[in-house]
Amino acid sequence: MLGVTGFQYHNSGLWLPHKKRPTAVDLFCGCGGFSTGLIQAGFEVVAAVDNDAYSALTYMVNLGSYPINIHYVEPEDKERLNKVLEEEIRQQKKEGVYKGIISGSGWIRDRPADTPPVRNFWFGDIRKISGKDILDAIGMKPGEVDLVVGGPPCQGFSTAGKREVASPYRWHCYRTKAKRGRGL
Repeated sequence: MLGVTGFQYHNSGLWLPHKKRPTAVDLFCGCGGFSTGLIQAGFEVVAAVDNDAYSALTYMVNLGSYPINIHYVEPEDKERLNKVLEEEIRQQKKEGVYKGIISGSGWIRDRPADTPPVRNFWFGDIRKISGKDILDAIGMKPGEVDLVVGGPPCQGFSTAGKREVASPYRWHCYRTKAKRGRGL
C-alpha cells in the first residue's frame, strides 16, 4: 500500500507514525478490554488505573509487563491487592491446578515481540491521584499522551437497569475521568 510521508500502514487498518506507536492511558481499565483493542490497533498503553482488585489482577496477567510497576494510590491499596492475590493462590492450590499469577503471562505473552506490554499500573481510588502524578511517574509531559480512554462505572447516570448506586464513588467517576483526561 502506498505510504503517507511519516506514516506506515498497520494491519489494524490505521496509519501510524513511523517513529513510535501512539500512546494511550486507560482510566477505569477494568480487566483490559479497551487496552486490548488499543494494543491490537498499534497503540502502546503506557499506564492503566483501576480500583477493583480482581480486575487489576486479570489486567496485569493479560497485559502487564514482567516485572510491572504497580503504583499504589494509598498504603491500604497494597494490602487490599495482596489479600486478593493470596486468596486466588489458595483457591488455585485447593482446586489442584496452581497456574501461578504472573504479570505478563497471559494474552500479551503470545503477541509479536515488538508489542509493548503495559509497564505502569495504578491501583486504588483514581480521585486521589492526578494526571500530573501519572505523567511524572511515566516520564511524560502534558500533551504527549495521544489518547486517554476509560470505562467509568455507569450506574450513577445510566437509565438502564435498576439504577441503584452502591456508593457516591460510582456517581462521580465519569467526572473524575474527564478531569484526569484533561490533566494528561
